[in-house]
Amino acid sequence: MKAGINVWTWGFREREAFEQALREVSDLRYEAVENISAIVDLYEDEPQVFQDLLASHGLEFACAYHHFSGDYESDVARAERSLAFMNRVGASIMNLQAARRPEGGPSQEDLAVTARNAVRICELAQEAGVTVCLHPHYGTIIERADELAYMMDKIPAELLSLTVDTAHTVLGEMDPVSTFAQYADRIRYVHMKDIIPVDDPSIPWWSGFRELGRGIINFPAIVAILKDAGFGGVLCVEMDRPRVCGYRSAAISRQYLLEEFGL
Repeated sequence: MKAGINVWTWGFREREAFEQALREVSDLRYEAVENISAIVDLYEDEPQVFQDLLASHGLEFACAYHHFSGDYESDVARAERSLAFMNRVGASIMNLQAARRPEGGPSQEDLAVTARNAVRICELAQEAGVTVCLHPHYGTIIERADELAYMMDKIPAELLSLTVDTAHTVLGEMDPVSTFAQYADRIRYVHMKDIIPVDDPSIPWWSGFRELGRGIINFPAIVAILKDAGFGGVLCVEMDRPRVCGYRSAAISRQYLLEEFGL
């Protein structure tokens, strides 16, 4: 397993912000990075510059994060561009997030449309040598256990894999350890994020996110399940809104990975 981190919180609209992120996380000895797929816009015409930048910091670009907006033709076109870039720079995982959750929850048609368009991206990804991992996410069409099960049942494992986010399972009223155990054979990527549940509806749902080891997630049980399943991928730290700064949050979680798992 590798210690990775999602660096979108440093920025993905300016090269300077991305470069700062690489300097800081390499200083903390992370091995791989993820970013939102919009990072492609900054380097699409200069893939070698992108590769050289990562190499200079000893980092692998492991994953790009793509999300459905609901404008599916545009979403698929953007994914195709991102996949072409990922193929050129050797990135192997694309995370895929569903569109915004409708009030009252998704209909069967919402789920069916999500599945159909996910398949379109998965087929493009196979041509590019990239694995697509569905990322169940709070506030989206794929948030709850039954919605995740629908996607896993409707789309073959050889097309669609899975990323489980340890904190978003809690927000989606799923048990993290049970979810990892149920889908261990399809998990190809992991978002490592701790959480303290927030019951007050006036407080933003994301305000309970914490650095690893500072919330309720049983990470040792999860990593044991992954080891038993032969998982050898990236455990990707993500802290959507660092409470002090990106470097400080990244350092706390990096120390946890080192002390708890020797990564």
